[in-house]
Amino acid sequence: MNKTAYLNCDSPETQFDAWLETCAPRGLLRPDEARLGSDALLVVDVQEAFFNPASHAWIPSSAALERPVLDAVSVFLERKRPVLFCRHAETDNSAHAAFSRFWKNRIQEGSPLSEFCPWLPLRDGAGVFRKSAYSAFHLTDFATRLATLGAQRLFLAGVATHLCLESTARAAFDHGYLPVLLADACAAWNATQHVRALADLSEGVALIGSVKALREANP
Repeated sequence: MNKTAYLNCDSPETQFDAWLETCAPRGLLRPDEARLGSDALLVVDVQEAFFNPASHAWIPSSAALERPVLDAVSVFLERKRPVLFCRHAETDNSAHAAFSRFWKNRIQEGSPLSEFCPWLPLRDGAGVFRKSAYSAFHLTDFATRLATLGAQRLFLAGVATHLCLESTARAAFDHGYLPVLLADACAAWNATQHVRALADLSEGVALIGSVKALREANP
């Protein structure tokens, strides 16, 4: 797999604008749609497996995600909107057999790689859960949590754009929620994976937005 640190911290807006050019116009988050209402934020797989350079699954661009992810969380908390965090970890009972075809090294529950990054503002386990597949909805209580919260849209941040985020966005759509992908708070192993996922989701599954737009609409 080709791994590159493609996120440009010096000119993120220019890079984001280039990504939007590949997306369907109808799938772009309008400024008026960035105002928070009945919304929830899910931070996906911000954990050691993908953010630690010593890990086999390290995403080089993950180093650039700390600031935008924290900023997105801050906006939601300031507006008193729910924030949830999920991490990927498998157990003997939850192991997804099909994963073995693509991933030789799995992330096991209890291993250091399964732990959240220490900079995440976790709150005594509130809104925190484990998943064992790409989608945060698969064999979890996430759908029940969202229904209890009364959310209508689901904002997404984290990794990897083309796998867990895309799968979760598609599942959210099928559950009746409008997904909003914060493209500047997400990353994949390379730019091709990232941009392709944004373009595909914008065609009729999710809105593509940015943390900058979120912050401007919710001062």
